[in-house]
Amino acid sequence: IAERHRHRYEVDIKYRERLEACGVRFSGLSPDGRLPEIVDQVDNPRLLYALSVRARREGDTARANELFQRAIANAESNAQRADFYYSAGQYDRALQVFPSHGPSLYRRAGLIAQSVGRPTSLRGRFAYWCLADIYRNVAAQTSGQIASNARTTASRFERAGPSRDQYFLEGFSPGQSVTASLGAYGSCTTRVR
Repeated sequence: IAERHRHRYEVDIKYRERLEACGVRFSGLSPDGRLPEIVDQVDNPRLLYALSVRARREGDTARANELFQRAIANAESNAQRADFYYSAGQYDRALQVFPSHGPSLYRRAGLIAQSVGRPTSLRGRFAYWCLADIYRNVAAQTSGQIASNARTTASRFERAGPSRDQYFLEGFSPGQSVTASLGAYGSCTTRVR
């Protein structure tokens, strides 16, 4: 059997000790031991995270958890840790390590909005104003596309709240504090618009 090898990059074996001291592992050599065939970086957090995703997809949860924890431990910053937690669906954990993590803030606001549902009563619709406040807060803590999306969503919820005619007829006035249910996320206090 003959194999044809194509490599984009070559690694000179004389630098092996130096590279291994920097965390690079020569995990596959040619049969004669002279040419590196596979080189990887053992503690690279992105590699560890990718391997954890693959292990989870293959059903090896114990290995996946071990690799994920190593990726978290080797992450270069709390922002990268938050990215890993976010990708794993652990939004609250991401916010614990990096409180202004935009994607997690936006996703958490979305989960709160799902919990509110589509209230029809006047008091129920006060929750839309709470959601507008939550999304404005997300926009204030983030930047770029997430902030833009949060501002747009805040405007949508603002418009979905009760109209002046509706709340005036019920005895509410602008600036008055009201409490609304956020479903599984408890309640919030906001002001009548």
